[in-house]
Amino acid sequence: MIRETRRKYAGLVTREKAEQLAYGARYAVKKVFAPKKFANGVFQRTVLEENGKEKTLVLWNDETRFAGKALRAGTVVGLKNFYEKNGELHSTKNLQVSVIREAEPLPLLDGEPQNFSAFVTEKSGGEPFKLVVAGKTRATVNCWDSNLEVAEKSGVGERVCFEGARWSEGEANAGWDCLVYPCQGPAAGPGEIKKEGVCEGRITALYEARQTKAKGVLALIGAINGERTAFFGADAETILDADCDLPPETILELKRRYIKGKTIVFVAHRAGNGLTCKQLLKIS
Repeated sequence: MIRETRRKYAGLVTREKAEQLAYGARYAVKKVFAPKKFANGVFQRTVLEENGKEKTLVLWNDETRFAGKALRAGTVVGLKNFYEKNGELHSTKNLQVSVIREAEPLPLLDGEPQNFSAFVTEKSGGEPFKLVVAGKTRATVNCWDSNLEVAEKSGVGERVCFEGARWSEGEANAGWDCLVYPCQGPAAGPGEIKKEGVCEGRITALYEARQTKAKGVLALIGAINGERTAFFGADAETILDADCDLPPETILELKRRYIKGKTIVFVAHRAGNGLTCKQLLKIS
């Protein structure tokens, strides 16, 4: 009796059908545009793909804040509570977006790609709002429209993602067809820095601390993940926590075992066979 019942209902609920019940319609996210502000609210477009056919999802107002956070290029999502009109998808009262498969993390800036992530190293106001960012390489990004607000809120040392940037004369532009948002992830390793970028690593050695003869600036020479690295001025003082009048050589000997093994994030410039710290972003 049990076997006959199993045979009778076998195949009625497959994995694919179960996902459809759980998530509603299933789409691959192809392109997300930045939100746009109008007199009657905020509007955002997202290009989706289903079985090789593209459709545009239209979001308004609060939907851009909540549903919009789940929409990233490369993500597979399930949608509930929407209707289709003239080839566009519009929400009903309670649009639900479920992430079925996350997109791959965006790679660190290297050259002039359209899609990348990078760490903020400098900010300057105005329109466009300029961010100097660095990954494996360094660049300036001009942020317009709603991306300008995201840029203003981004702190130095924070990682930001850019989907759909356009490059011109060595600078990236993030306008209405580019999505900018904060993201998480480690910086490049010291060995990945080609010329100048942000890197992250552990302090594996501390060779010397001294005042330079030319300008009397504090210099700290060590190694990050085994790569020889030099720190100067305020950055060297921060690492040494030099808050007393003792000679730097003495401070290093007293604090070496406490400093070694710490993780630092910094803007690095490759010079010869080693790195020079241009800006210390974080030490922990």
